[in-house]
Amino acid sequence: MPRKAALRVTGGTVDEPNLVLPLASSYNERGILGYTHSVTNSEDQRKVNCFYELAKNAMTGKGTLTLAKRPGVLTDDALSAESNAYGSSAQLSYLVLDFEPTSLLTTPDTRTVFNVLTGNVRSSTRSFNVTILASSVFLPAYVDSTSISNVRNAVVQLFRYDSEVAHRVFFVTAADLQAGNAWTEIVDADFTGLIHRGKMEHLDGYAFIMDRNNVIWNSDLNSLANWTATSFLTKSIQQDIAVGLARLGTKLLGFSAGSVEVFYNAGNTTGSPLGRIPHLSKKIGLVPTVRLQTTLGLAGGTHYYATLEDKIYFVGRNSGTAAFSSVITASVGFYQFDGNDFAKVSSPYIDKVLSEKSMSIYSVNTIGFMGQSAIAICLTAPSATTQRSLIFFPAWKEWFEWTSTIFSPVNDRGYHIGISRPDKLYAFFSNDNWQDSATSYQWFVQFRLPTNGASRKFMPMYGVDADTDTSANDLTVEISIDDSKTFSTLGTIDQTQDRKLLFRGGSFRKAHIRLGNTNARPTRIHNFLARIE
Repeated sequence: MPRKAALRVTGGTVDEPNLVLPLASSYNERGILGYTHSVTNSEDQRKVNCFYELAKNAMTGKGTLTLAKRPGVLTDDALSAESNAYGSSAQLSYLVLDFEPTSLLTTPDTRTVFNVLTGNVRSSTRSFNVTILASSVFLPAYVDSTSISNVRNAVVQLFRYDSEVAHRVFFVTAADLQAGNAWTEIVDADFTGLIHRGKMEHLDGYAFIMDRNNVIWNSDLNSLANWTATSFLTKSIQQDIAVGLARLGTKLLGFSAGSVEVFYNAGNTTGSPLGRIPHLSKKIGLVPTVRLQTTLGLAGGTHYYATLEDKIYFVGRNSGTAAFSSVITASVGFYQFDGNDFAKVSSPYIDKVLSEKSMSIYSVNTIGFMGQSAIAICLTAPSATTQRSLIFFPAWKEWFEWTSTIFSPVNDRGYHIGISRPDKLYAFFSNDNWQDSATSYQWFVQFRLPTNGASRKFMPMYGVDADTDTSANDLTVEISIDDSKTFSTLGTIDQTQDRKLLFRGGSFRKAHIRLGNTNARPTRIHNFLARIE
């Protein structure tokens, strides 16, 4: 892990640094309203559109931490002659399913975008559209794929945006999906009479759904269409507000607002096939994504958990704070479950951000790029022209902010939904790309210099230890001496030069520094350098 910097005042010339600061700052919002202080007011420490890389010496075992600008995305057809339009640019996209081919040798995969267009919920696959539902009150909420009797099926759930009780679920085989054929609705009365909560999950040939009374219902074996009135099991650890199901491997999790109970396939021949695993039950609830809104297209949350490296991650709340309310901040945090135990992986300062945004979390998704894996918590509605997410890297146990006007973190197998072009999909390809589809984005890191504020300090020299670029790439250095209220430009560092130093940094008692730029070039910074006297 990165070492804490120590301010050392030593002798030497003016261009010899006595402060070497690794850029591994953590969020430390000072107020209760973490999102307002950190993002809206840009106070204290932030890391936007960047991530960590570690270069480790195999002989010494020592590592060098670098802060790197995140890569950019391209459309999924950018590297070929094919032009894939998933519907129309007038639509609003919510979900994407990159469906597996029926034959890896002969059949291409089918990327399907679920969107809303002129009152229809459509499945836009490659170059054709299939209307799932000609209605202006339903939004796509969850999509998954499952195997029923060794036949691959896609399953999509739709919820009414103005009602918590109306729901419809459709499915289609892989072959019909690839051909653009119609979807089949589940119309069994034992299913449609339920008031659903959360996502449908699939385990060992069964489909499972939770109702508002914390009852977990299952389909008949190897069937999505057929359900039986006696096939259910009730979550019993705590009867609070039902939220929904999640799955990890062979375990099924039943979440309420203040508790979770874990189940497995016990092989029961009558009733529910599920059995309880009592010792895994916890007083940890699930924070659902935003679903209901009064205007079509302005909201619509999707998946509320993500799976990465045999763990699931979700925004949760501890016991005693289960109320759904915009005026109760609740004790909200970010949790993981590894199949054996639950662990909270967010810091107190990230908890503040999540607590303030607990009523406006729109999705939890997995992101992968260049050997890195992360979880993205989307904090903006699908209609937002700028998407903003909190990005958690489990390997580092560290957090970043990512923004884009081009793509949303909502994805499946790496293909992200478009924003400015919602009829397109975007991905991180293995090429040297540092723009989002030819659009430059701002990246920056903001941190406080380690001074105690008791006496005035002078900074005659400042700069960075960073990679040297081969093309024009200027790094802007800003400073705030009024506790992050305002920033002014100190200077611009030419990163094509070997010596990346500037002079006359001014005087201060306390100071925050911001490094960043908006261009199409990569940047990797090892340390911030300064001479403090």
